[in-house]
Amino acid sequence: MGEAVIISVNTVPYLMDSYQNLSIYKKPLLQILVFISGFLLASLLTRLDYRRYMSGGIPYFLVLLALLSLLLVLIKKLLTGRPVDRWLLGGSLQPLEFAKIALVLFLSYYIVRKGNLRQWKHLFWALIFPLLMALLLLAQPDKGGAVFILLITALMVYVGGVPKRVYLI
Repeated sequence: MGEAVIISVNTVPYLMDSYQNLSIYKKPLLQILVFISGFLLASLLTRLDYRRYMSGGIPYFLVLLALLSLLLVLIKKLLTGRPVDRWLLGGSLQPLEFAKIALVLFLSYYIVRKGNLRQWKHLFWALIFPLLMALLLLAQPDKGGAVFILLITALMVYVGGVPKRVYLI
């Protein structure tokens, strides 16, 4: 909606100007295109049978891929000696976004498989990957991303049946 307002505000000066610079429309139009693409992808994904993709090791693979992408950012920092910019592929992909999706898929798969997380060993294995993700994010340093990963984890294990006394520890 905001992009449409920006385009409409800039249209009148564009029509009155003989120079007619089209570059001012590039970013808003790109954002509208990305929004429409994301909406179409989300509507397509809602039609898929999630049970088919939750079997086997796919959630584990996604978590490991997310961890490796976070680690790749740290390796890039060590090799170049520059501060971490947290972007891959020339500034178009942030591994944290992939890590969030992988985390939700992994925790939902794990909680469904184990039933509940009342036993310490089940809770430990549910927390090991999110804690590793948070540590990698803190090393970048991305404190906001680490806190967000931990909040997602806390909420999902709470819904998954962890006793309230665990939160007091």
